Amino acid sequence: MSTGSESEKHRRKHKKSGGGGTTGPGSGGSTGPGSGGTTGPSSGDPVFGQPTPSPDPTSFKNPVTDAGFADVPGVQAVPQPVAVGAEPILTLAQVLGSQGATLTQAILSEINNIGQTTTYNSNQVFTGAAAGTNIYTGDSSTTGSSIDNLYFAPLSSSTVGDSGGSVVQSSSGQYIDLAKFTGTTTTTQALPGDTVSGGVKFTITNADGTTTNFTTTATTVSGLISEINKDGIAGVTASLSTNAATGAATGASTDVGILISNTNNSVVIADATLLDTTSGEVATSLQASNKSTETISYQKGVNETSTNLAATDLSTQGNAQAALTTINAAISNVAAQRGYLGAQVNTLNAVSQVATTQQENITSAQNAVQATDYASATTQLSKFEILSQTGISALAQANSLQQEVTKLLQ
Repeated sequence: MSTGSESEKHRRKHKKSGGGGTTGPGSGGSTGPGSGGTTGPSSGDPVFGQPTPSPDPTSFKNPVTDAGFADVPGVQAVPQPVAVGAEPILTLAQVLGSQGATLTQAILSEINNIGQTTTYNSNQVFTGAAAGTNIYTGDSSTTGSSIDNLYFAPLSSSTVGDSGGSVVQSSSGQYIDLAKFTGTTTTTQALPGDTVSGGVKFTITNADGTTTNFTTTATTVSGLISEINKDGIAGVTASLSTNAATGAATGASTDVGILISNTNNSVVIADATLLDTTSGEVATSLQASNKSTETISYQKGVNETSTNLAATDLSTQGNAQAALTTINAAISNVAAQRGYLGAQVNTLNAVSQVATTQQENITSAQNAVQATDYASATTQLSKFEILSQTGISALAQANSLQQEVTKLLQ
């Protein structure tokens, strides 16, 4: 019993030593119980002199998020326990709120706006038209010129960039002799205004593997050529030519026919019983030619790709990660398209420089023929003026002698 009373006295003495908010004897240095704070862990028990085991770090609880500390004065408990050392993961949508979705839609709308409003010479650029835009880099006409065919992939939030294609240069084509001939002699020549029957058939293999067939319906030679050119088949143009110019193996060298340039591997050309009824030809056939219009064009690849950004969603962490992957793919596709357009720009710049040099040479030649050489002209003028004055003087002297002789006779 005496031991118990003595221990009680020690405890009371210990409590008094912490009164008034002084620092307690523990090595942790926390305020004593008299200050209203919690007592920090001590290195030893002052009552029994026995070491106190160190507390488990995981046993500490956050007084803000743990309902177990609701009894702590001035602290409002939140009934959402959080593991020690863990941090809450917030999605972009949670951080930005409704502004995240608004920002995403604004970016997509701007991409659509660029694709719809970008124009050159009042013509929309990013149309995705398979025929592209033909720029004649020779004499600005179909016959005998070279063509740079520009292709602009469509641009919208669902189709960004373009990759997988290639730029090819080719002069391959097919030729149809429309004149009537016997052996190597032309019997009746074909003319642009001749009437034709039948037509030419084009089979186009699309990117998805399907095929599209097109057969001409024009009734004249010139109308047939115009129809082929206006139809807008990528890499295909038509012009009037001769056997000699195309290297045709049959017929007379002077025979006239239609040369169809075809640099598109996805297009197959067939003769749909085309006949020139005016010249009276008996039959026509397609002849391969490597002397058609020289054409630089863009050919779509088997794995032609663009990126769809319209389906991106930032509502969850997984969707945000998928959106990042999609954006990276879009950057790659845009880079590929910029590379193609850059190559075409370089080609056109080179053509422009050649055309400028040709213009300077023509102007110089024209000046040499038409312009006056003022130095030479002035010299010649002085020469003829002297000769004229000398002639006049000699004539005057001759007249003077005649008059003198007449006076002597009188």
